[in-house]
Amino acid sequence: MAVSIGILFASHETRQYFSFIPDNYFNYILEHKFIVGIGTFLVLGQVSSILLTTNAFEITCNNHLIFSKLQTNRMPELSKLMKNNLYLGLQL
Repeated sequence: MAVSIGILFASHETRQYFSFIPDNYFNYILEHKFIVGIGTFLVLGQVSSILLTTNAFEITCNNHLIFSKLQTNRMPELSKLMKNNLYLGLQL
């Protein structure tokens, strides 16, 4: 969502913050701010809702899986997370 807000406030003065966007795309965005901003907002909203409906919740540290809701089909308990964090040498 921050991208769509950034697009609405984009200008030639803020070009340095959008250096990852090629010049021809950036100029198109400047000419069609409202359409691109609303389109980005809607598309990102749809993508985030699709990702949230999977009920996936995983915690990893250094490519080590600490907890997976997909595997256990439940949310983690704080006490078990604390034990896993101490095992990995992490402090909460």
